[in-house]
Amino acid sequence: MNTKSLFFFLFLFGWGSVVLAQSVSQVANEAKTDLKNAINELAQFRDTIEKEKIPLARKVATLEAKARKLRNELEHNLRLRDNREASLLQLQDEVKEGEAELLKVRVMTVHFGRWVPPYSFRE
Repeated sequence: MNTKSLFFFLFLFGWGSVVLAQSVSQVANEAKTDLKNAINELAQFRDTIEKEKIPLARKVATLEAKARKLRNELEHNLRLRDNREASLLQLQDEVKEGEAELLKVRVMTVHFGRWVPPYSFRE
């Protein structure tokens, strides 16, 4: 019985080795096939990205140029506004000075208009 069991064990072990070797080679072949498919798919994605990249780069460049133009226009308008505000402040100061001078003249007119000289120059 020992001999039979030994032969049976060797037969199963030998058969298992053959089956295992076949399954390992099948797994290796499937892995190679999957790898090739993944590399091809990656190449397609890279091509798609390259094709979409150029129009996007152009669009970005166009939008950046438009943004620069708008920024320059904004800065120009801000400078104009600041200059107008400075001119307005200067005009307001001049008006205040003119009103102060006018008030002085009115006060002097009222004061000296009532003033009668102590000596008469009529002769």
